[in-house]
Amino acid sequence: MSVRHHNHLQDLAAAFVLLTRIPLRWDRFSDGSPDFNRAVWAFPVVGAFVAIVAAVTFAMATSFGLPGLVAGALAIVAMVLLTGAFHEDGLADVADGFGGGKSLPRKLEIMRDSRVGAYGVIAIVLAMILRVSGLSVLAAGDAASALIVSAMLSRLMMVYIMRYMPPARKDGLAHDTGKPEMPQLLTGTVLTFVVCLFLLGPSTTVACFIVAFVACVAIGGLAMHQINGFSGDVLGASQQITEIAVLLFLVGSWGAAA
Repeated sequence: MSVRHHNHLQDLAAAFVLLTRIPLRWDRFSDGSPDFNRAVWAFPVVGAFVAIVAAVTFAMATSFGLPGLVAGALAIVAMVLLTGAFHEDGLADVADGFGGGKSLPRKLEIMRDSRVGAYGVIAIVLAMILRVSGLSVLAAGDAASALIVSAMLSRLMMVYIMRYMPPARKDGLAHDTGKPEMPQLLTGTVLTFVVCLFLLGPSTTVACFIVAFVACVAIGGLAMHQINGFSGDVLGASQQITEIAVLLFLVGSWGAAA
């Protein structure tokens, strides 16, 4: 096995270790610590895997005659179980911190608190409603495409935030991971674009990228205004918001075309 190939396997493993609860044994891939900075190109790959599991869950549920709302809920449950609600937790913390904090130190303090407040609960509930209801109106094939595209794009946007925004803290995962290198960013972008192109075609792919970038810029701009940078929680919130934005865009565009 070449060093390059071995490094790619390490990157994939590191991305799965960071973004999922799949019990991978890191010592089977390397004697050192995971290099999450080098692994960012694989974030969309992790998203695709999680989405495929959710899509299979959705298809199985509909094949048993379950209604779309139930199938959509089960698909989201599958995603939450695979990720350990990693991104949902970030969304809740951002909602609590940005909504309840009056100063920069207080916002960061609230975001580090493991307890979830009213803003966080509302944010999670609304996110779940939007995701489940969006999936519920789709056929199994369209749901699979929407899940894969939104999952990949939303995790790719995390890399863009890491690349182009400063960390809000001088410690923590966001600071320790460091700024992704351009080759990793481009690799993740190309992988995502190719998969989206295969599933959606050129015009819809470009439109989805625009929607994702707009959502990314919106949450990034809000984070800069609120805490002067990004944190791990901001990355989680950006993933959720971008995923919902792309999913709802596809639901709307397919509905309009019907």
